[in-house]
Amino acid sequence: MIITRKFGKLIRRRATPFHIFPASILGMLIGFAPGFQQAPELLIFWIGCLIILNANLFLASLVRILGILLSIALMPVAFATGRFLFGGPTNPLFASLGNGNHR
Repeated sequence: MIITRKFGKLIRRRATPFHIFPASILGMLIGFAPGFQQAPELLIFWIGCLIILNANLFLASLVRILGILLSIALMPVAFATGRFLFGGPTNPLFASLGNGNHR
């Protein structure tokens, strides 16, 4: 049998599309979330949602790993975007928003 079909059966098992979609979305949200030290309530909430929705936990863990790798790969882009927004032409806007100054 083709290896992709075996892998597909391992991921899907008896899951319906309703089980696969939340597993993918919540797995990516968990992958992009800060670590457990910074946001334990958020991670516990999303893991609880995975369990309540009876999502495919294997698929969610695979997508979580993909999200972590993607966030590491996009870290320079996020840094450059932040420098542009906070130190570039939009600096007065973000400075007033950060300080709570209303004009």
